Amino acid sequence: MNSNNSRGSVLVLSLWSVTLLAIWAIAAAAGVQQRIRVYERWLDRDRIHLMNDSMYKRVCSELAAWPAGRITRENERFYRTLGIPLVTETEEGQSSYILEDETAKLNINRCPVDILKNLLRLAAHMDEAHAWSLAGAIVDYRDPDDLNVLTGVDQERRGAREPLKNAPFELLPEVLNVDGMDKEFYSLIEKYITIYGNGEININRAEPEVLRAMEMPEGLIQKVIGYREGSDHEVGTDDDGLFLSKEEIVPKLGSASELTEEERSYLVWAVQQRKFGIASSYFKVRCRAELNARNAEGVATFLYGLGRGVEWWSEN
Repeated sequence: MNSNNSRGSVLVLSLWSVTLLAIWAIAAAAGVQQRIRVYERWLDRDRIHLMNDSMYKRVCSELAAWPAGRITRENERFYRTLGIPLVTETEEGQSSYILEDETAKLNINRCPVDILKNLLRLAAHMDEAHAWSLAGAIVDYRDPDDLNVLTGVDQERRGAREPLKNAPFELLPEVLNVDGMDKEFYSLIEKYITIYGNGEININRAEPEVLRAMEMPEGLIQKVIGYREGSDHEVGTDDDGLFLSKEEIVPKLGSASELTEEERSYLVWAVQQRKFGIASSYFKVRCRAELNARNAEGVATFLYGLGRGVEWWSEN
């Protein structure tokens, strides 16, 4: 009887030992798998970084040869493809980049209050009074005095989130410090505003909402867009129209479609007042890398100034 009990105890202990060893083995395997996944993610990030870095160097090399503010035969093709992703296939995956013309946007460091008001009313869907108020707050934040731009009265800043900076915006998200600005309004106008450039809007690339904010007649906006798209009504193709100088704007548009006297007068005035330019000196570049083997991707964004180089870089 004692012998049977002893054998039973040994069997139970053996089963417990096997169970514990199995649990330990499973835990060890899970730990190894976790470490393998972490290592693979680290390798993916490294590969993605190298792919984006390669694209970054390629774009910088191309932009370094461009003259600031002019369109030449060498860079004309790139001006036609601004805003269109340019893709390169590799063994590991796919790399692409897209150039965004910063001078096709409204420079909030230079833009007059009435033009800012127009943009807020159009893009952020504000009523007239609200748009005037926020546009005035943006200008008051950046201008060198404490006078209200709308009333000319010295302002009291009690209860304001931030004191007036009385200096230009240095980063675009800084506009969120302006009284009355919130993330929702910012998200609606972000694609139309910049802090770069001399204030002239690149008529070759400006969005319709920017042209409307500049008070360009609606019929003229459609003629500008039509000329830029060419006969196939698509951007980024060989038949796209491109203004190579300011002096070409009126005659080229006039030859492409009949201009009214109002439209012609507006263009002549806008060119004389340096409201519009035809080329860019600043580009926001977004590089994207994707790996074929696994569902992994990464984006690198940087700002390049012609004749200045890279102003800033971010990666995620």
